[in-house]
Amino acid sequence: MSAQPVHSHEPDRAPRNVGGIAAALDGWRRMEFYRELLAAASKNAEVILRRWW
Repeated sequence: MSAQPVHSHEPDRAPRNVGGIAAALDGWRRMEFYRELLAAASKNAEVILRRWW
C-alpha cells in the first residue's frame, strides 16, 4: 500500500503573501487590496491576506 494521497493536491495559484496576492490581481482589484491592507492595523493584516487569498 502506498502513502500517496488518493487525490492529487493542486499547488496554490498564488503564494499566500502580499506580493503573490498582488501579482494575481489586476487594475482596481490590486488597488483595493493594497488600500484594505494599508488601512488595517498590523495585527489585522493576516485577516486581509486570508480574505483576498
